[in-house]
Amino acid sequence: MLSGIGFLISALGAWLLMGLSADGSLWAMAIPMLLIGIGNGLPWGLMDALSVSVVPKERAGMAAGIFTTMRVAGEAIAIAVIGAVLVGLTAANLRAAAKTASLSLPQSATAIASQIGASAEHSSSVDPISTIDGAVIELAHHAYTSAFHGIFAVLAVLSVLTAVVCILTLRRSADQ
Repeated sequence: MLSGIGFLISALGAWLLMGLSADGSLWAMAIPMLLIGIGNGLPWGLMDALSVSVVPKERAGMAAGIFTTMRVAGEAIAIAVIGAVLVGLTAANLRAAAKTASLSLPQSATAIASQIGASAEHSSSVDPISTIDGAVIELAHHAYTSAFHGIFAVLAVLSVLTAVVCILTLRRSADQ
């Protein structure tokens, strides 16, 4: 039940992130992120306990280490996949918007999409995005926002579905 509730809280946070705009306040982002963190953190103790409860006591440390390693590896893979999907969706949205607006992109849509999330500290000394026309930058920002909202919509739906699976598969008492 705790896992299901955690997934529902995370889904609420992801759903709230879909409504963010670029000019929103810090609290508009902090509250959904806090909900996602709480939702993800709720079942951690339960999962840790389950990972060591199914092995002999002398192997509990090994089980906890393997479980933690797999959780962190899974999180790293998920972050990489979501980042790649974000760039891909942004590029696709940008290509479609440029075509609709009859604008020619100065470089590939994927290159522009990749540069959107890069901070100024990590950019090269000659920043190619600074030479891009303002209309293309505006399209790129809208393309990114649309991709961002789409990803969080999918994550919210997946979180709700996972919560439903968790709740529906709860073990019933021994008399049932």
